Amino acid sequence: MNMITPDTTTSIFFSFLFLFLSPANSIFVEVTPHDKFSSNGALGCKININRIAYWPMYPDCNNMCVRITAQATGYSVYVLHTDQSVAAHDISYDAWNFLGTGKSAKDDPRTGGAIKADYEFVPMENCHDILAQGTLPIMASSPNFYFGCPSSSWVGQHSTFWNIWDQQCTLGVDEECQFDPGMNQATCPTNQLTGVGTRPLIGMQIYDIPYKDTAPALNLPDTGTPNVLVTRAVEVSTRV
Repeated sequence: MNMITPDTTTSIFFSFLFLFLSPANSIFVEVTPHDKFSSNGALGCKININRIAYWPMYPDCNNMCVRITAQATGYSVYVLHTDQSVAAHDISYDAWNFLGTGKSAKDDPRTGGAIKADYEFVPMENCHDILAQGTLPIMASSPNFYFGCPSSSWVGQHSTFWNIWDQQCTLGVDEECQFDPGMNQATCPTNQLTGVGTRPLIGMQIYDIPYKDTAPALNLPDTGTPNVLVTRAVEVSTRV
């Protein structure tokens, strides 16, 4: 006769608890490292470039914040989906490194390939720390992504425009611009037609964390077929 022990009861309880807490929209994915920042017009000097997602699909106007949880370690990160990849589910190298080790690539860099994980789109407030001012900072000279979104969307309501002319923030003037209703060219304190696009912007250039081939390899156990209960158990206990 099989007896139900206290340990068995506890195990059953937590299994049901994790199932109850599991987000319904979680999707299995294999994420890979991306060590060069790029975006659809967002400025690297005004966001955290170490928490960016490069998904195969085009960024959504409302759902840009993604939570990713590694199956083998349980570490979670929030990343901002600002650009496309050709086919891979890339994320910033530092975010990838954290999923595998719980540490920044600055402190404990690793090399490797895909990490098995679960991801889901979450409310934008979860990515507030990635956005320095709580808005999506866009190059005023390249606002195509903004104009492709409905005015009622999150992007339509939470974008700011800057007289900076490249994503790495090496050219232009650090000043906010405005788009008047019905106009497709921004109005900036410094006229955009006076060569501002070739003016060096001092002290704001971004620097990517380099991916070093000589770093130790990341060796994670193979989690096999995705298991919702196991994945959610580690996510609940280690959410960051």
